[in-house]
Amino acid sequence: MFGRITWHDINAPGPHLPDDEIEVLVYDSFLDKTVIGFIEPDEDDRNDWINTNTQLPLTHPAWWAEMPYPEIA
Repeated sequence: MFGRITWHDINAPGPHLPDDEIEVLVYDSFLDKTVIGFIEPDEDDRNDWINTNTQLPLTHPAWWAEMPYPEIA
């Protein structure tokens, strides 16, 4: 069984983003699906959300969650 997944709104104010280059689950509203991705800061002090499989920026990332790990019994 996997642990609980808590989703975080990417556009909400406050320090709620994962560390740079750490893989997380990202829901992209344009693709209407969840992918594995990470944050890559750019020169403009913005964060680009990158799809790990394609290495391309996500169009409309909306939510992120830490990767779930199986619970240890």
